[in-house]
Parts: sequence; structure tokens; C-alpha cells
Amino acid sequence: MSTKSFEKLISQMFTMRRLFIDRLECSAVEKNQISVLHIEVLQLVADLPMLPMRHVAEHFCITPPSATSLVDGMVRDGLLKRAIDSRDRRVIRLVITPAGRRQLKQGQKAMEIRVRDFLSALSEPEVRKMTAIIEKLIATLKKSPIAKNS
Repeated sequence: MSTKSFEKLISQMFTMRRLFIDRLECSAVEKNQISVLHIEVLQLVADLPMLPMRHVAEHFCITPPSATSLVDGMVRDGLLKRAIDSRDRRVIRLVITPAGRRQLKQGQKAMEIRVRDFLSALSEPEVRKMTAIIEKLIATLKKSPIAKNS
């Protein structure tokens, strides 16, 4: 791949991500729904029960105080609860509540509708081709080690 093609692709990927998230967020705000970030946090905690609090900061590449602030609001809203680790009382773990599971389902359904609208601009062959490309990228990413900050 030429440098120019690579740079254009990277630029387009960042632009698409920004526009995609912006449109999803605007849609959620208009409809008084949960934010994309909150949906992502709920999904993370649902996928990894009893997730240590520090993993939220690591997963989203944010500072621990930022993660605490984010989680505080979700605890206050009854979407998550904190639990003390039974083996190490210094470790705070997160648990999704039934209200959090309901919000996650509603948020995912709303996002799915919105994403379907975005993707309606593509033909069926384009969707199949894009799906194949994304699957290939996912497989490559899964094989690649996660870079840790030094």
C-alpha cells in the first residue's frame, strides 16, 4: 500500500469513527437515551462480571479518576454497583444491575436502528464486502498484542 493511500485510509477511518459516534450521541441525546460511552461500559461489565474498577480506566485509556467519575454517575443512576473483592478489600469490582441490563438492551436496540439507517446507503454487495474486510481486520487485531504504556 502506498504511503498516500495508507494516510488517506487512516484519515478516513478516524473521520468515520468521529462522525459515527457523533451521530449516535446526537440521536441518544435527542431521545433522552443513554450515551454510547455508557453503553460501552455496561457491555464491558456485562461481559466481564465482577470487573475490577481499574480495568475500566485501562480499557478506555482514561485516568483512574476519570473512570471513577464515569462509574460514579452510573452507580448513582442505578446502572452499576460496586462490590468489595472478597480476597482483597482494596479491589473494587463492578456489577451490572438489572436496571443496567435493561438500559444496555434499550441502548443497543436504539443504536442498531440508527446504524441500520447509516448502512442503508450501502448496497447488499457493498455490505458483504465491508463485512469481509472488517472480519479480516478483527482477526488481525485479535492476533496482535495489546500495546501497554511504558
